[in-house]
Amino acid sequence: MNALRALLAVTLVGFVVLPVGCLLEGFGRQDVTTIVDAGSDVVESDAVLCAHKIPPPVPTDAQPGATEDFVVALRTVDMREGQGAEPIGYDLDKTCSCQGEVASCREPGKKPICDGTEGVDNQAAKIFRLIQGGAGGPEKFGSGFFSAGAETGIWSILMRVRGYNGKADDDTVEFDWYPPASGAHGPDGGPPLWDGTDTWPISSTGLADGVSIDNPKFRNIHAYVTNHVLVASLPASFFSLGGSGISGVSMRLTGGIVTATIIESDAGGYALRDGIISARWVLSDLFASLSSYRDSNGDPICIGTVTYNFGKSTICSSADILSGTGGPSDPCDALSLGLGFTADPARLGTPIAPIMPEKFCPDGGDPINDTCAN
Repeated sequence: MNALRALLAVTLVGFVVLPVGCLLEGFGRQDVTTIVDAGSDVVESDAVLCAHKIPPPVPTDAQPGATEDFVVALRTVDMREGQGAEPIGYDLDKTCSCQGEVASCREPGKKPICDGTEGVDNQAAKIFRLIQGGAGGPEKFGSGFFSAGAETGIWSILMRVRGYNGKADDDTVEFDWYPPASGAHGPDGGPPLWDGTDTWPISSTGLADGVSIDNPKFRNIHAYVTNHVLVASLPASFFSLGGSGISGVSMRLTGGIVTATIIESDAGGYALRDGIISARWVLSDLFASLSSYRDSNGDPICIGTVTYNFGKSTICSSADILSGTGGPSDPCDALSLGLGFTADPARLGTPIAPIMPEKFCPDGGDPINDTCAN
């Protein structure tokens, strides 16, 4: 099981990463149906239609009066790791691979990596499915496993919406993202109650000054709400799937898109439903994230083991998207990711410094210096 745990770590460790200047360029418009020119030697019935899946557009008739401020904590996560599950996410590269359109970049193998319906990019779901099988099933890894951890307060992601008018449409809100430093607790010190009274300590690494919760490092001041759906680009973010200590899987997200339906919570305030986190997992960033991983015994995953080499091969052969600008002839250097989520009312707690690992790889064995080219 140690080998399987190591494979899990290698495959999951670092979601993403793309420095995007205009992440939502083209996403503020209605879905576009692409008609592919099949050529003179192809009959009309062979032409391909692809409605690229993108977030809803910015509203044009939003009402002023933005005063609402609310915080929620991720409560469930949907990794779509089940066999035959439809991938969740968005068409990040605006290309419907294997649906009449060529891939947006040069893929690592001869076998094409196909997008989901409407061009949805989520290669990570296939990796999750592979890990779940090797780890011992849904009880050891997957949506249910990690959702149970969030439910009991072991880990989460804190999100805050500021300057919301409380209406169906709002053309400008602020969206803030916070990685918790440790588990949450209810007012009585027990597990979270999910009624808005639970307090989650915040990692100081998620604050621009390391001190103020009103000054998050990961934010988007140009988010919006259309027909109750929150839409926010997330140029950079970080969290730890499963917790910030031993066995936590560090994930760095860049170039992300977050959407979710805002509803009124039974406990008062607001909650998020039908949430989607769509992003890119840049291969070069994966190794830096892997460097900080520690298994249940506190041991790092180091270069040179059979398990590490197999996991690295799987990751590097799964790249399906570019981390930045480029074209079909440029090698894919990132892996697409899509997660579903729900989130319920919560409170931001005191900033706390993250726990540093005690064990490290020997000289030359730290994954931070590794690349797919090695």
